[in-house]
Amino acid sequence: LRFWDIDSSVVKVSVPGGGKALTAMCISDASCVVGCADGAVRLLDGRDGKGVVAVSVKGKGHAGIVSDVTWLDTDATMASGGLDGAVRVWDMRAFGTPVHTVNQVHGKNARSLALCSGMVDKKQLLLSAGEDGHVQRIEFVKG
Repeated sequence: LRFWDIDSSVVKVSVPGGGKALTAMCISDASCVVGCADGAVRLLDGRDGKGVVAVSVKGKGHAGIVSDVTWLDTDATMASGGLDGAVRVWDMRAFGTPVHTVNQVHGKNARSLALCSGMVDKKQLLLSAGEDGHVQRIEFVKG
């Protein structure tokens, strides 16, 4: 990944992405989460080009391509959606295994294509857009 200075059109930092095809990305002040074609979710540290600092545990990511990733709140929690039809919620402080998994969000054999999150009435909202043409609201209890 390359982070560019928009004003000067100069690459400020190059960050190694882990050598896998990247299919989704979301950034925060100091880090970047990427979804990968191999089903893994990777946490990258963009400061000084450090690169991959954490990877989802093999078999705990998605079974297939990660279609989207989004931050849920500051730098603590994020979600990933996959072509396997699942949405996973990750605690970035203990990254590796998802803290919540919702399988078949859009029904059997329908894929989660895009995610969106935000605060509504002081509650965290997570939405998944699927190939079924519907948007599903995903609720979970933060522990």
